[in-house]
Amino acid sequence: MNKKRIVFIGSNSFIAKNVIHDLKKLNYIIIKLPRTLIDLESKKSIKQLDKFIKNNDRIFFASGKVPVKNNLMYKKNIMMINNFCSAIRNKNINHFFYLSSDAVYSDSQRPLSEKSHKNPDNLHGLMHLSRENIIKKIFPKSKITIFRPTLVFGSDDPHNGYGPNKFVRLARNKKNICLFGNGEERRDHIFVKDLSKLICKCINKNLPGEFNLATGKLYSFMNISNIIKSKYPKTQILTSIRKGAMPHNGYRAFKINNINLISNNFKFTTIEKWVKSL
Repeated sequence: MNKKRIVFIGSNSFIAKNVIHDLKKLNYIIIKLPRTLIDLESKKSIKQLDKFIKNNDRIFFASGKVPVKNNLMYKKNIMMINNFCSAIRNKNINHFFYLSSDAVYSDSQRPLSEKSHKNPDNLHGLMHLSRENIIKKIFPKSKITIFRPTLVFGSDDPHNGYGPNKFVRLARNKKNICLFGNGEERRDHIFVKDLSKLICKCINKNLPGEFNLATGKLYSFMNISNIIKSKYPKTQILTSIRKGAMPHNGYRAFKINNINLISNNFKFTTIEKWVKSL
């Protein structure tokens, strides 16, 4: 039986590393193309990619300068996807998997589905939406899968962003958890290993479509802090006077019906279970 090849454009991200780890168990040949090997901001990358990518390859695109904070970063990210598309224009790609973001959606007081309105009010969301539209002009619909993960947690996350990862590190180091306001905003969080399992199932099936990768369960940041405090009782939870509006008006929920297309009745790892295992 011939092994399947999959090329990772951006192989050093937190999510990509987990996906690569899981795909190796499924007997895939992994071709890693990190930024240190191919700089997609450079026109030279077009010829370089041509040497690595073969007909019938699967592509997992996770490369980007993120989060996008200014117009220059936005332009560089668009340049990266355009250079990639120029490189593979004459290739017969088996399937293209794009790691996008839930930031493409407009804010809503209703749970978001894959069909929800997409008019992001931030450059990061606009970048991913622009990339999605460029990809859709290059590949047929049957060969595209777009993943839109919500907030991701896991012990090896390098970003240390506000939420479970940062709060656990603070508690472990006997430091206080400092919340924005009263930590009342509610968000969905998905465990990186669950995220990777879903992505790998999608890749193995060559399943096309758009998928919100979320759990359907909301936690307030105060709730998360209390869960962590139950594990590390010496940690204090501090509130503050909020400066500015709450992100997403304090609410970001998702419909996850499409996940059943990937894996029926998938069992998600809760934050409670993850914290208890630490």
